[in-house]
Amino acid sequence: MPPMIDMEGQKIGRLTVGEFAHCNRFGGAHWNVTCACGNTLVVNGRDLRRGHTLSCGCLFREMMAASMKRLQRKQRLLREAFRGTELGSK
Repeated sequence: MPPMIDMEGQKIGRLTVGEFAHCNRFGGAHWNVTCACGNTLVVNGRDLRRGHTLSCGCLFREMMAASMKRLQRKQRLLREAFRGTELGSK
């Protein structure tokens, strides 16, 4: 088994790596991390190093909310553009 890589104190995405949590049955290190939003969780060290885990999920939720706002704006503009036209009236 290769030596454990010390990640304590590193900032990866929105996560700040805290102390070592445990090793899984395959020898992979897990770390206690704190997200910028305040949530704490335990994350696999390999996922942190490879950039697979960047937040607790708050980043995804924010990106989806922004995407939905853009989509709703486009839909509203299309409705307004077709209002009063033959396509827009039923």
